[in-house]
Amino acid sequence: MDVLLDDATRRMRDALAAFLDRSVRPAEPVYQAQLAAQDDPWHWTAPPVLADLQAQAKELGLWNLFLPGDEGAGLSSVEHAPLAELAATSPIGPAAINGSAPDTTVMELLAAYGTPAQKHRWLEPLLDARTRSAVASAPVGTSIVREGEEYVVSGLQPAVLGALNPDARIFVVTGETDPSAAPGRRLSRLLVPRCADGLSVHRSTHVVGGREDVQPGGLAVLVLDEVRVPVANLLGDEGDSAVLDHPRVGVERRRTG
Repeated sequence: MDVLLDDATRRMRDALAAFLDRSVRPAEPVYQAQLAAQDDPWHWTAPPVLADLQAQAKELGLWNLFLPGDEGAGLSSVEHAPLAELAATSPIGPAAINGSAPDTTVMELLAAYGTPAQKHRWLEPLLDARTRSAVASAPVGTSIVREGEEYVVSGLQPAVLGALNPDARIFVVTGETDPSAAPGRRLSRLLVPRCADGLSVHRSTHVVGGREDVQPGGLAVLVLDEVRVPVANLLGDEGDSAVLDHPRVGVERRRTG
């Protein structure tokens, strides 16, 4: 990507390139062998070599580069773009620097709009790569109904990236909270823990072309059968789904004031 970079970002890009060449690319066959030896091939964050690479990335300051706020490297979208492009030249490059989807989206959402309690419980472990996450963003047929101090969530979310990974502990679920509200204010986003009663994760069947999906983390069908979560798990306010569609913008605005 041909963009003008300041000296600090250029040095970070050079450091990332050296890390990829020295440590990440040579580890690719090791990662594949360790992944193939696991009982659960969907547990793609478990190979020990990935943890070793992540420890190196932290020491080098090549960690959470995607996040523009205080929790991340403080880079703008323009500064981060060539680094993301470079990391993606290795299939395990983004994971090595904690820059994998869908976790980046979830971390940006929590950084921009999460409450202090939400950040402590879910953002901090994600920033440290101790847990994973998933985004269930198909609202059609998913209802979020308030009952007292709880929301009751029911519906089916297809093709949820990352949900098959047992390290995914939190799901950002989009659903309808007020069908009578004005367009753009009917949907909300809720943090639903994997351990919630009534939530079940099912392996997807086949994707377009008849090929079973084997990408890291996999695709899953998420079933929510009257799942109850505290009202405190709401991201933003009711009807804020459209506002939350651009979490990085929210972080950058918060940073600049």
